[in-house]
Amino acid sequence: SSLGVNSSQALIVDLTSSVLTDLTATLAWDVTQTETGGGQYLDTTDTGVIFPDLDLELLPVSYSGGAYTLGSSLGVPGLMSKSTGLDSDNVEHLYFSSGSLNPGLYAFVISNNSGPDWNYGFSYRMDTTVIPEPGTFLLLVLGVIWACGMRRKSR
Repeated sequence: SSLGVNSSQALIVDLTSSVLTDLTATLAWDVTQTETGGGQYLDTTDTGVIFPDLDLELLPVSYSGGAYTLGSSLGVPGLMSKSTGLDSDNVEHLYFSSGSLNPGLYAFVISNNSGPDWNYGFSYRMDTTVIPEPGTFLLLVLGVIWACGMRRKSR
């Protein structure tokens, strides 16, 4: 994919029936640089040109009236990656394994805050725990009650 100047792209993830327990996501993009030392080294003195300012964040999403609306930041450090200035490079990572995120709609948001269009690659891996539906839980409880009743009858 590619991303233009001052624009964002989002990938919606539906976690309405599960709880997110572990997440790893990586965003990497092309680098424009001058080679020095006979092609062995990259000249990284102008990080503002060489490394565009792309950000990656997981945000809550609401759906209403046929449209998705991004919510505000979750405030969880592992769910946002924004490197700027001397810390800039061409990779952003999200890591989350400290607890769980409530069920709902979420979006991976990739934002370009500088430079021309940039080609990028994005990948993610999620572990979730499925939340049983109330009807499933009710059937389980009724099954246990029935099994206990059958056991009492056989005595």
